[in-house]
Amino acid sequence: GLPDEGTFAWVDQFLAKNPKHVELSGRMILDWAEKSGVSRQGGFKGRSSNDLPDTTFGCPELDDGTIRRALYTIAPLQERNYVVMEVKSNLMEEERKAMLARFPSASFKKVAMVTVGDPPGDFKRKAQAVYLAEKQETLNKSHELQKLEKLRKKELEKAKKQAEKSRKKAEREQKRKLEEARKKLEEDKKKEAEAAAGEEAKDGAEAKKEEEAKTAEKKEEEKKEEDDDEDVEEEEEEEEDDD
Repeated sequence: GLPDEGTFAWVDQFLAKNPKHVELSGRMILDWAEKSGVSRQGGFKGRSSNDLPDTTFGCPELDDGTIRRALYTIAPLQERNYVVMEVKSNLMEEERKAMLARFPSASFKKVAMVTVGDPPGDFKRKAQAVYLAEKQETLNKSHELQKLEKLRKKELEKAKKQAEKSRKKAEREQKRKLEEARKKLEEDKKKEAEAAAGEEAKDGAEAKKEEEAKTAEKKEEEKKEEDDDEDVEEEEEEEEDDD
């Protein structure tokens, strides 16, 4: 079969039916690394290929293929049942021969599975089920994203309304304070004017009182002068009578 053209879907079904077999592949190395807690840039779900996935672990032994080569060196010594999923290499004669040479015929029975042409009905049904499940997962994620976006917009609109409400409240409060300040200023001016008018009236009353006192004093002096003049005239008359 061709890389990423249903071959790994086939091996998934094969392993489900034959649990004693162990998969040897780049995909399996990624799965083992994930289960071992090794971190990978971009996570483990993002894969450019199942046959030759990007490593990008930040670990030299994994990134440069050292672990992969060690795996294929140790595997033949274990004498287990293996499914060697090196799809591209298995299609290349020289690479295929080199891979087969790793597993001696005395210990391993080598079987080639060709997955080309119209697949069996059960494979189609399972592949369709996987496709539908993946499609449903995509739809679910899309639905969740839409819900999150709707919630985000709702929260944004709520925050916008709250900000507008706070702004109007602040404007009303500022307007109220300005009105109170204006009224207080008018009241202070009115009180100052009344106080000034009262002081002016007081000064006027005192001035009037002082003027009246001066007038009365002047009249008293004039009257005294008149009395003195009358006394002088009486004395002159008496002197004339004596003569």
